[in-house]
Amino acid sequence: MWKWRSWIDGKWSARGSRPSPLRRGRTALLAQAPPARQWSAVTATRSFLGILLLLAVAGCSRSAVNEEPVTLRLMSAGGYNRTAEEEAVARFRAKNPGIQVEFMQAPGRDYYVKALATIAAGSDLDVLWMGSGFGLFSWRDALLPLDDFLRDDADFSIGLYQDAVVDWYRHRGVLLGLPYGIDVQAMVYNRAAFDAAGLPYPTPDWTFDEYVEMARRLTAFGKMNAGACRYGAGVDKIAPHYFGVSLLSEDGAKSGFHGKAAREWLDTNVKLLRGERSFLRVGAQGTLDRLSEFLQGRVAMVEAYSWDVGDLRDRARFPWVLMVNPLGRDGQRAGWASSSGFAISAKTKYPREAWHLLKELVGAEMQVKLMATTVPARTDLQARYLETNDIPGANLSAFLEMLPYVKIAPRIPELLEVSQENDYWFELALQGDDKTEDIMDRLEHSTNLILSTSPARQ
Repeated sequence: MWKWRSWIDGKWSARGSRPSPLRRGRTALLAQAPPARQWSAVTATRSFLGILLLLAVAGCSRSAVNEEPVTLRLMSAGGYNRTAEEEAVARFRAKNPGIQVEFMQAPGRDYYVKALATIAAGSDLDVLWMGSGFGLFSWRDALLPLDDFLRDDADFSIGLYQDAVVDWYRHRGVLLGLPYGIDVQAMVYNRAAFDAAGLPYPTPDWTFDEYVEMARRLTAFGKMNAGACRYGAGVDKIAPHYFGVSLLSEDGAKSGFHGKAAREWLDTNVKLLRGERSFLRVGAQGTLDRLSEFLQGRVAMVEAYSWDVGDLRDRARFPWVLMVNPLGRDGQRAGWASSSGFAISAKTKYPREAWHLLKELVGAEMQVKLMATTVPARTDLQARYLETNDIPGANLSAFLEMLPYVKIAPRIPELLEVSQENDYWFELALQGDDKTEDIMDRLEHSTNLILSTSPARQ
């Protein structure tokens, strides 16, 4: 059977009982609240990880033949995936009875930091869960290339997997991980709220300007009618892709916020969130999170993610419908997405055995098990995803329809720092003390400074 180790106070505890499961750790990096301009802490963490990984990878070596029993160590963030991971390990052990598997659970938001520290410290680690923090590992050569395994393994077909999602696990043309799930964003609206206000429902060809006008009319209706949705829409921030801009350039080398369109994006956020308040700033002081505000009937439209399906099905007391994102001001559709998968540590002593465990962790059985919370990475399973989550009238196909349009954030080692920098200047803009044009210039400059001085790029 497998054994357990847990990260406690900066080190791995002795093997013991199974720790309690986590809440979702899937988007830990992007979900963190930005610190109040903590430059020194961020810089220290970045330098610490860079030095550790430089030393660790430089001293990397693999044993040729090991006569001792093989024990693979699997690091996971826990959460809703735990049962599916345990079942995948059980299938692997049934096929490979001579190999033990030990779970190393790293709970908390610092999963990626703990995983990097474990590799750098020389602790045995073979297979590890991977998500939005992929760039932290790929830029430091901490992951084992998989292309040779794919070429030599006739039992595994990479052609079954969504091409664009597989490419998210490539670095400089080398495949360093494999996905089992796709986290994708669409829109969800309260159909009863639209009926009450006498508004037509959103359609697949709706535009950003129509979305804003619907939100304004729903908010106006809510102010005049007790019991109606108080706000037409709720967002943390209106996404920049509606204006044809993004957090970073396509190559991830510089800020994507520059020019007239970027200033228009920031001005629109200030106008709708702070000025006329036709959009509710969800998650801000005095408000609940995005999904709770929607489920409680205070907000008529919010962004929805593939992991929300269970809560929408079980908790909503009104009819709800998913819809693809509106077309942006540039006439293009875009949306957020990420992926969950697994990779092999570059320091593993058992690369062949680790490859077979990884295959089980991203295989069909694993993806079917997790269909309630994530879209399968295998295209031949996506129709089954709709059958498994059959909710009359909910239009879950919107998630699949968004796949060709999704824009994943570049997987770079500085993603956390750049995201925090963006959040800092965005909050400053909402306070209204500085001109948005000046704030945008400072954001662009500071982001480019982070990227140009990163130790990982030197």
